[in-house]
Amino acid sequence: MAPPSPSMSIDNTTAREDQEEMMREVEVQRRDSVRRQHLRNKVVEEILSSERAYLGHLNILMRVFVDGLSLVSKKVIAPAELRTLFGEIRSIRLINQVLCDHLSGGDVVGAFATLTPFLKLYSSYARNFPSSQHLLNDLMKRADFDQFVRAQEALPVCCGIKLPGFLIMPIQRIPRYKLLLQEFLKYTSTLQERSQVTGLCANSRQIFNGAYSRRGTN
Repeated sequence: MAPPSPSMSIDNTTAREDQEEMMREVEVQRRDSVRRQHLRNKVVEEILSSERAYLGHLNILMRVFVDGLSLVSKKVIAPAELRTLFGEIRSIRLINQVLCDHLSGGDVVGAFATLTPFLKLYSSYARNFPSSQHLLNDLMKRADFDQFVRAQEALPVCCGIKLPGFLIMPIQRIPRYKLLLQEFLKYTSTLQERSQVTGLCANSRQIFNGAYSRRGTN
């Protein structure tokens, strides 16, 4: 049997080197995929953790201030004043409970897609916010209202957060969603998901640039 020719040995060596290079590339891609999935999972955890904290604050606002003021004498605050002071906060809390439930299942895109039709509630809240702040300043001049609010703010459940701090949280939330979704987008690979997340970012930006910018002109 004739020994392999030099050209055949070179071809075999080249083929082996090509195969090894291909395997290295596959391993690099695998590691990159694992890294991206790990980072994506961390972003999902951050989104869920952030939403749970926000929802917790909305629940405190509802129980301690909205429901609390609903039970006091109308001499402390009239029903119309109560509606102006808190705007759409009750509805916002309900839709964010739904959002949090969806996020708990790990479906970030589906969860925010559920929220999108209700973003108008945040627009309404933002437009009402200057009136709410003006009314709060007037209400705090009433001794009975001031006494009630300060007593509620001193409760341990409020963790030192004052009523104005709770009221501004929905105003701060939409730009926060935009930042969280942009971070999530970095680790989203499929074209369909990227398109959906990009659309969600655009919706949140539209809400912020629209209603939130008009807030300053009211």
